[in-house]
Amino acid sequence: MILRYDIAKLEQAMYDFNRATGVSITLYDPDEKPITSKGMGYSEYCSLVANAKETKHYCKHSNKALHAACCASKEITKHVCRAGLVDIAIPLLHHGELVGVLMIGQIRQAERIPLDKSVIGQAFPVFEKKYSDIPIFDEEKINSVISIGTMLTKYIMLENMVRSESRKSASLIEDYVCEHLSSHLSVSEVAQNLHMSVSGIYKSVKQAFGTTLGELITSKRIEKAESLLEDSSLSVSEISEAVGFSDPAHFSKSFKKQRGVSPSVFRKSKN
Repeated sequence: MILRYDIAKLEQAMYDFNRATGVSITLYDPDEKPITSKGMGYSEYCSLVANAKETKHYCKHSNKALHAACCASKEITKHVCRAGLVDIAIPLLHHGELVGVLMIGQIRQAERIPLDKSVIGQAFPVFEKKYSDIPIFDEEKINSVISIGTMLTKYIMLENMVRSESRKSASLIEDYVCEHLSSHLSVSEVAQNLHMSVSGIYKSVKQAFGTTLGELITSKRIEKAESLLEDSSLSVSEISEAVGFSDPAHFSKSFKKQRGVSPSVFRKSKN
């Protein structure tokens, strides 16, 4: 299974979640690799724990265990880390397959810091102060955070911010489209030349890109047109023909719909 992530949209979603809830969040892939970097919202207390030689192993082992448990069960998983904060893992599923894990956490429930003073040593008052700076969430508020996080996973999948695809079929279709942008492309032609069924083309494109074949072709044509507008001296009409639009007016309309400006205005903005 090949996974594609729309990083820009995902990071905006993570940022908005963090701003709205005050809770840290990031997206990990099934192999525990972080996909997003914005919106994490790490507290100063967690930064201390993660960087102190006496406690830094707490975070690594805690995150690993939570991620693994969520991946194994494919269900929402919650635990309290060794630093005393609640962490939550919410699975992202695509047709039953795990495509990511939302890690939400650094939520304080207890009044007192759970770390052993003898382990921390002289830095304990600093840890204690940073721990007390984290707002306390009761169980009801934590459940609300989980509900919002669950809704976020559904929104992410609905907006195709994370997509899974079969490398063989999806890559073949995408490569064929990119190599024949100037031609008249139809689903029957693509299917015939790739020795695939028409239904197989529709299914592969939908699963891999979340679009129809026609939308994929238009998207690739606009991408190619962008490149030509920036790096060539071809006229807008010539570019229109080069990327497979028989009518320059239709090209301009499609370009503006995709990019928000006309081809001419886009070219001027890049010069």
